[in-house]
Amino acid sequence: MLPAFFTAICFALAAVSAQQSTSLIGALRANFFRLFVAVLILGLLALLSWRGMPTALLWEFALAGGIGFGLGGYCMMQALKRLGSPQSLLMVESCTAIIAGGLAWVALDDILTIPQILSCAIILCGVLFAGSSWIKEETTSRKAPLQGYLYAAAAAMFQAMSLVLSRHAFLVAADLDAGIDKFNAAFIRLVGGLLIALLLISFSSFRTKSQLSFKWSYFSQLVFRNRSLKQQPLIWVLANALFGPVLGVTCWLWAVSLLNPGIVQSIAATAPLISIPISRKLESHPLGSRFFIGAPIAILGITALMLW
Repeated sequence: MLPAFFTAICFALAAVSAQQSTSLIGALRANFFRLFVAVLILGLLALLSWRGMPTALLWEFALAGGIGFGLGGYCMMQALKRLGSPQSLLMVESCTAIIAGGLAWVALDDILTIPQILSCAIILCGVLFAGSSWIKEETTSRKAPLQGYLYAAAAAMFQAMSLVLSRHAFLVAADLDAGIDKFNAAFIRLVGGLLIALLLISFSSFRTKSQLSFKWSYFSQLVFRNRSLKQQPLIWVLANALFGPVLGVTCWLWAVSLLNPGIVQSIAATAPLISIPISRKLESHPLGSRFFIGAPIAILGITALMLW
């Protein structure tokens, strides 16, 4: 379960970074740039540790990345722009856990035991209760649109599908006795996600009849003149790439290669408990009294999950 805990920490930091970069340069560019930077980093790591991979698994990881990173990442960025990082992360990670558990049961016949289901339910209840006071206070002051919730639901669905596809690929690899390096798998997923992100940008440019250009002028948007370090998109894009696609997803794949997707995602769903205090400083969000009740409940659920 250790890689799942690492995943939660990384996802929390990635969500905060994503919200900051999205607010500065928009959802499409923020999603593309974080994938572009992550591909460079993971490409180097994959080059140093490449073992080879069966073609069928390569395509499955690429498809999982296209769905999770490309479509799911775009929807997540749109949700972050409308709801902020704590609420978006709270909804997406919690819903992903439920959907992933159901899809794994239907598609992979990977069934959780009753104690595991109860433990996961306790975790999610604790997480939702911890964030409920923030949602109540933030909704009255911000009035997040319904569109933000729809994007969050779509992001959860895409991430759950990506998670289950990756789990299936690892199960097939185990049957074939083919060792899959986690950095290699993460890199292939990223390539698939980057291709989808490029298609989305191209479609957006075609729809708005704007010229699509990837010259230096496009990348120069990552640095703003006469702005503080906190307001530089490059800083947040680098942080989002590092804690999201590079470290977060690698730990995520490591965890899903060992555990049921529902269990992995239930632990990863505790990311908002880490994100909310950070966002309180960066985005001036209230912490909420229920946070101090919900957080121990989630920890109790994780403890029960470890014991069972």
